[in-house]
Amino acid sequence: MQRRRTLSCIAMLAVLGVLTALVASRQPFILEADNAVGRALVVRGAGTSIDVLQVLTAPGAEDVRYPILMPIAGFLLWFRRWRLAAFVAVSALAVAPLTTLLKEAVGRERPSYAGTSVEAGGMSFPSGHSSGTAVLTGVLLVLLWPRSAPP
Repeated sequence: MQRRRTLSCIAMLAVLGVLTALVASRQPFILEADNAVGRALVVRGAGTSIDVLQVLTAPGAEDVRYPILMPIAGFLLWFRRWRLAAFVAVSALAVAPLTTLLKEAVGRERPSYAGTSVEAGGMSFPSGHSSGTAVLTGVLLVLLWPRSAPP
């Protein structure tokens, strides 16, 4: 079981490394694919459609992630589950600075699309909301998966 977890982590890191290298190298095919997907997914308008998207991306934000994960870390400390508490706390606290470091290293400007009601500047890869959501989901899976096994 431990070997499978280790191999899964290595595989995920390898995929992230390949994607990062492709984006950082500014290969035309990857940028064209990124722009095509962006154009297809962009939401033009305001109101409910933007509100729904903000709710869907909220789990990746620090002001949602911290209030969920830090009490869990405290709860684990209370029960002297030191390693698990450290995993939760480090995951919650480290994702934002690591994402910022990767954004600065890759230097991928956030694309803009005409006719949208939301404009954002800065770097775009990796997405802070996506990184935060991945950490939140990953930590919750690590904590809850053993509880989901049949008796």
